Amino acid sequence: MNSKKMVITTLSLLLSALLVVGTINFAIDPLFQYHKPWFGLKPVITNERYQNAGIARNFDFKNVIIGNSYSENFIISDVEDVFEGKTVKLTASGSHILDWTYVLKILNERETPPVNILFNLDTGFIDFSDKQTKHEMPVFLYDNNYFNDVEYLFNFTLTRNYTFSTIKSNIKNEIPDYNTAFVWFDEKESGKEYVIKNYVASKEKEKINIQKIFYTDENLRLLSKYIESMSNTEFVFFFSPFSVLYWKDIVETGYLDEYKKEFEKIFSFMSQYDNVSVYFWTDTEMLKIISDLNNYKDTSHYKLQINKYILKRINSGIGILPKEESKWMTLLDIYFDYLKNFDYTILFT
Repeated sequence: MNSKKMVITTLSLLLSALLVVGTINFAIDPLFQYHKPWFGLKPVITNERYQNAGIARNFDFKNVIIGNSYSENFIISDVEDVFEGKTVKLTASGSHILDWTYVLKILNERETPPVNILFNLDTGFIDFSDKQTKHEMPVFLYDNNYFNDVEYLFNFTLTRNYTFSTIKSNIKNEIPDYNTAFVWFDEKESGKEYVIKNYVASKEKEKINIQKIFYTDENLRLLSKYIESMSNTEFVFFFSPFSVLYWKDIVETGYLDEYKKEFEKIFSFMSQYDNVSVYFWTDTEMLKIISDLNNYKDTSHYKLQINKYILKRINSGIGILPKEESKWMTLLDIYFDYLKNFDYTILFT
């Protein structure tokens, strides 16, 4: 065989292999980019950032959970009990506003937009940049550019790690339970002793570094586009109940008043929309919860039971933020006065 024929043969074999891989990846479509599972296969959902786009684009649902690790511990059926309808979880650990807008863009383009979207509200609205994501995003999965689909369809690594895994999991009937997808809480790695031990260790290794640049205005502008364009969707935000230990460093470095001012911006922004509701808790029971480190795995991440309790409160309408500025300002005063006057020494006894 001469060199010309060898080149032609090699190229033909390569193209044939790519065609086979592309066909298999399209038919199984483990990231759901083009369709829901075919051939009676059940979806194998194991990677948030890589599969959220396809779920948002092609699955049937009424409600959505969006957020980071503070929302991952929601059990989907618990959310469905509150919001009455099929729910999908589109959370991603370490995600913030910019990450969420990738998902919101797809939800906004659906023929049938979601009825409710549940979000966690935390200091990420304040101190995380609107121009970056904490973890790399596979942006090509979230856009509408068909030309970069070659990164998906003709990807041997994806075929091995996702397509074959989907087939294998279905054959063995070892489908991950989507109802508890991405729930991370481990009872053994939690409690006051565990929290304090890791807190002290982290402070020995690094100096306290509180972010001095606030991004609240920019982040809210990103969010406003979707709140306004998805006027028939109810955006439900809840205030993530970080422990008092989280706020200790902020108090000691003198930034508590600054954070309060930023929360004023957030609440003022959200109170202007009829399709936005915010749950913010300053009652005795919730203040007791954030003061008890046995409810946490670190300074901010709370137990699975707290997620259930949050849903119970939302279902009962407890803590819904009033639209009147004077009323929600009173609630902010209660919360931040509590943090300012808390005796943080008792946490270490």
